[in-house]
Formats: sequence, C-alpha cells, structure tokens
Amino acid sequence: MAELTNTVLPSEERLATTGSKEMRERCSFKDPLGRLGHGHDTKDLDVETLHRRPVSNSVGVEEGLMLMVSKLVEMTRLLARCFSGLPTADPETCSRLAEDVRGQSLILTKALASMRVGDGLVNSLIRFPMRLERVGHMLENFLDCYREKRRTEITFTDKARREQEQLFALLLDILTNFRDAIQNPSREALLAVLFQGKRLEEMVQQFAGTHWERVKSGACPVEASTMWCEILDSAKWANEYLMEVASTLLEMGEVPHQVPNRTMRRTRSVYEC
Repeated sequence: MAELTNTVLPSEERLATTGSKEMRERCSFKDPLGRLGHGHDTKDLDVETLHRRPVSNSVGVEEGLMLMVSKLVEMTRLLARCFSGLPTADPETCSRLAEDVRGQSLILTKALASMRVGDGLVNSLIRFPMRLERVGHMLENFLDCYREKRRTEITFTDKARREQEQLFALLLDILTNFRDAIQNPSREALLAVLFQGKRLEEMVQQFAGTHWERVKSGACPVEASTMWCEILDSAKWANEYLMEVASTLLEMGEVPHQVPNRTMRRTRSVYEC
C-alpha cells in the first residue's frame, strides 16, 4: 500500500481510536470478495503493470475490479503529467484506458447479474463496476479540460497549478491504496482509504473557497474559472463514487461475533433440603 503521508485530522483520530475499537470488539473482518468462492487468486498479481492487460471475459470479480482500478490509477497518473506540462504526457493512452474501464464494467456487471451466490451479496457487488466506471467518466472530464486548455491556451495562476498538483497527488494515492485494499482486504486498509476520501472532500471545499477569492480579486480569468470549477466538481464526484464502494466493502466485511448461548445452571441453595 502506498505510504500515507498526510496528517490525520482530529476527527479521524477519534474515529480510529473509538469507532474502530468498538468494531473490533463486536466484529471480525472477512474478505467480502472472497465469499464469492471462485476466480483467480489476486494476491500475486503485479499491480504496477496490471493496467496494461486487455479487457477480459475470463477474470473473476475481484480480479476484474482490480483491473478496473489499476486502469483508473494509470489514468490519474497520466492526467497529472498532462496538467503539469511534462513531456511524458500521454492523453491518447488515457482515452484508451477509459474505454477499457467501460468495457470491463460491462463484462463484470453481466457476470454479477448471472450469479446465484446470495441476493444480498450480489445486490451490493453489482453496483461496483458501474461506480468505478463513473470514476472513469470523471477522469475523462479532466482529460476534456486538458484538451480544451491546450486548444484555447488557457492559463492558471501559480496557486491554482499548485492546488491541481495536490489534488491529483491525493486522488492518485486514494486510488492506489484502494487497489491495494482490494488485493489485500482488511478493515484498516479500507478505513485508511475512507480517511483519505474525507481529506479530499475537505481539500475540494478549501480549493473552491480560494478559487472564488481569486475570481473576486480579478486574478483568475473567466475561462480558467469555468475549467477549474469543472475539475473540482469532477474530483468531488470521483471521490464520492470511490468512497461509496469502499464503505460498502467495509460494511460487507464486518462479521458480527457469535455470542455463545450460555444457559446458567441453577445452583442448589444451602437452605434447600
């Protein structure tokens, strides 16, 4: 899992010390995707090259979800390079990865719809491919903004560019850690992703506030303002779709402890004959 370098907020610290402790006392955690009972073992997959694999009908649900998230990770990495103006920017590959995400989403959704593992489990899982596909749509919005930026030569302020770098860095970290949480699921891994999602939510709100200050001061042109708002909205929705999947996986993995049914044996009173 990628290293978590961001400072934990006080509210997150309380959740980590109270909520998770209570959950540990009441529940154990079991791999929710492993309950499907079939598919290839994903523990030995090379996640760094997984995005290069083509869309496939022969992958299990867990492997298919990892394939989708790996392509989303690579899309985000490429988009960060695009907006940074690096020579390694590759928007065409980004478009191809988005097509792959859509194709794998369709395959997984059809596979889940045909399963008879358990209505509750399938009803929860069947939303996952579409939610990840929506994340891909939001990343495509970033790509559209980049292409429009190049076409019209829109420029951002230095502060806006620094904010973009922070936004892409955190989103990339969330996606990377989420992919790792699918491969090696645990309560702690999913909670870490949810904590990062909360930070991204707060980051978007903060950047929206500083953006409007620049607009009011005249430092931000109207064209750049419209594009920056589109980027922030897309980041917000991408994060929400990811957090919905992560929180559902966490909920699915919580297995309540079985409380033994102890019947207290009646003890004979010393006053009884």
